[in-house]
Amino acid sequence: MKRELSFKVGDINILFDCLIMVVIFIMLATGYLLEFFIILASIFLHELGHILTAVRFGCKITFLKILPIGMNAVVDTDICSRSERVLIDISGPLINILLAFFSFIAYICCIPFKSIWHFLMLANIYLALFNLLPVMPLDGGRILKDILIEVFGIFFTNRLIKYLSICFSFVVISAGICQLTQETSNFSLVVIGFYILTSSFKGMEAAIMNIKNVIYRRSRLLKKGIYQARDLVVVRNMHLSDIIKNLDFDRFHIIHVLDDELKLIKTFTEHEVIEGILRHSSELTFGEFIEKDYSSNCSK
Repeated sequence: MKRELSFKVGDINILFDCLIMVVIFIMLATGYLLEFFIILASIFLHELGHILTAVRFGCKITFLKILPIGMNAVVDTDICSRSERVLIDISGPLINILLAFFSFIAYICCIPFKSIWHFLMLANIYLALFNLLPVMPLDGGRILKDILIEVFGIFFTNRLIKYLSICFSFVVISAGICQLTQETSNFSLVVIGFYILTSSFKGMEAAIMNIKNVIYRRSRLLKKGIYQARDLVVVRNMHLSDIIKNLDFDRFHIIHVLDDELKLIKTFTEHEVIEGILRHSSELTFGEFIEKDYSSNCSK
């Protein structure tokens, strides 16, 4: 029997991890089934907050994973601005904060099942605080990354967040080991620490490696005097950072910018685009970059 079942609903690929059935059986046997479903429902609502906000900004949900520890949605945020991405990332923790608030109201108002409301409140407080930690791949890490890139650029920001994530993972693992030495069988902190540690090495290097390739390609071109080239056509509202993901490893790129009527506005080399990212911001659109480039040339 396959551990994972995959199917498609519209344009969304859905993956269901059958291990969730094993976890449900274990929770039933240990008497923690109700608590498990409360946490699972809180995580589902957390992800639903991300999904609804992303859809509101016109993003596409490309992948949906239903896991033993909740649900994970893969959202294509390439078309979003920095502020929109921050709102998408913070919407999940905000859902947990709202759930904690309403649970607290239900608890102090002595609505029946006080113990359940108390557990729901604590679970959502912990989920909100955990997801807002400034480490990858948590929401707080993504928010911090979007904010710092605007100030410090891509290289420094990715390196800083990666080091923060690694350091934090070792702190959590150490705390988990100390917890185990106190004759408890709670492995949760150790598992969380290793999750953050392994995740910090994934998904953060692609854009950096492409930028490094562009920089090294310049020296190779100057040394060889000739190089294979590739033309790319972009619309003026595309962000400079988006072009990085579309660069080939061993081609020099010429980028042609078109207006809304598909007429040529300006042509840049890949090196000029990288300089624009370093000099201004990766969040600039090509239209804004052209305006800044024009104004800087006029001021000379």
